[in-house]
Amino acid sequence: MSSLPPILARWSAGAALLFAAAGAAVAQQEAPVTLTLVATQGPLQSADLDAALAALQGRPLDEALQAEAEALVRDYYDWQEWREVQVSALRSEAAPGELQLQVAAQPPLPPPEPPAALADPEPPKKRAKKREAPILATDYDSWLRSPARVLVDADQRRLWLKRGKQIVSYTVAVGTENTPTPPGIYRVEQIAHRPTWYPTATIRRDHAARGIKLPTSVPPGAGNPLGAWFVRLQDSIGIHGTNEPASIGQASSYGCVRMHERDLEELARTLRPGDRVLVIGEPAPVPAQGQQVSLRDTGDTHP
Repeated sequence: MSSLPPILARWSAGAALLFAAAGAAVAQQEAPVTLTLVATQGPLQSADLDAALAALQGRPLDEALQAEAEALVRDYYDWQEWREVQVSALRSEAAPGELQLQVAAQPPLPPPEPPAALADPEPPKKRAKKREAPILATDYDSWLRSPARVLVDADQRRLWLKRGKQIVSYTVAVGTENTPTPPGIYRVEQIAHRPTWYPTATIRRDHAARGIKLPTSVPPGAGNPLGAWFVRLQDSIGIHGTNEPASIGQASSYGCVRMHERDLEELARTLRPGDRVLVIGEPAPVPAQGQQVSLRDTGDTHP
């Protein structure tokens, strides 16, 4: 076979080089870009958020991964109760594996001022005028005959509510041995929805001893241990929800009474300011004959 003419040989070699270069470019274009760095620019700085974003590195940087990174940032700002959160993604041709997330958001609303009764406790004499003498009702039978709407049995970890002709009972958490729920007769002073928590100096000191620094106030939300409702009684104690449902049925509070959220909502919507609450430390006996009783052992049925 005769060899190719010189001009055809040169054309064949050039075409081969062009095809090879084109093939390499196509292969490079089709190869997925791997996420090597993701960073945020916004008003909040969080090591937890940075760690969550860093866990995305090493995956193909496509639209789904970009949307996932944006959702992580948006959820974190929402959890911190920032408003009108906008997340935009920026990518550079010079660094195709890097993803920059810019955040624009409005800061959370400031917490409301603490109620006057909590910010500036009343002197003991003034509180004593509002409290009923415990001797007026000291057990279940005397509570039934009294105008009190609620009975809290600290020993049984139960709360009893008069609702029309029916008595409803809920499982609750009460104070510990060192911080017991004080027995006595109280009046409901306020029923608040989505309350702000103001940790006392004792609570902040106890948490600090465990290496936990508490703020002076905690706004409504997932991190608020009061839950969605707070029934404030006298002497800075109350009946509220909890973000630790496993504590229900235990002696685990600083003196307040904790309830499951759904139970507490029923209670809060039934009571009115001025209603009386009796707290005792003895088991409640069997109800009187003819008394309708509905027991709700919520510790197992509620999440």
